[in-house]
Amino acid sequence: MKYLKYIILLLIFMSLVFLSRKNDKKQEIKDAHLLHNGIKFTGKVTGIKTSQNHAFGIILLELKNTNTPKFTKSTSTIEFPYKIFGDNAELYTRVPDGLTVGDLVSVNSDLVTATYFYVAEKEPHEGFINIIHDSTDIEFIHENKIAANSK
Repeated sequence: MKYLKYIILLLIFMSLVFLSRKNDKKQEIKDAHLLHNGIKFTGKVTGIKTSQNHAFGIILLELKNTNTPKFTKSTSTIEFPYKIFGDNAELYTRVPDGLTVGDLVSVNSDLVTATYFYVAEKEPHEGFINIIHDSTDIEFIHENKIAANSK
């Protein structure tokens, strides 16, 4: 009987972990559905703005090719990982180490990937994109994006 309260606490903790993981999985499915929208583009890096939140930042791109001239969807609680406006785009993601102005970035939303081609090294590096939920990252995007200012 003396261990009963520890067993109950352990069961409560395990239940909370299970419910949390279940909710996370539901959110992942919703996010995947939103990102599978056929958007593809490639551009040259013209600027990089990084936040203080785990290398999150904005990669500014001059587009070389795209399958849509404009994409600016967002809501008050989520942000898509990219915006496209004419010949420019912004990619909102963790900025990979070593990425510099002049490097190339290709995004395929259906595959949820971003491929970074480091021009100096002549080699590609694969990354992932995702819907942004973190309020700190969303605030950084809203304070530093140029897409809204270009209209």
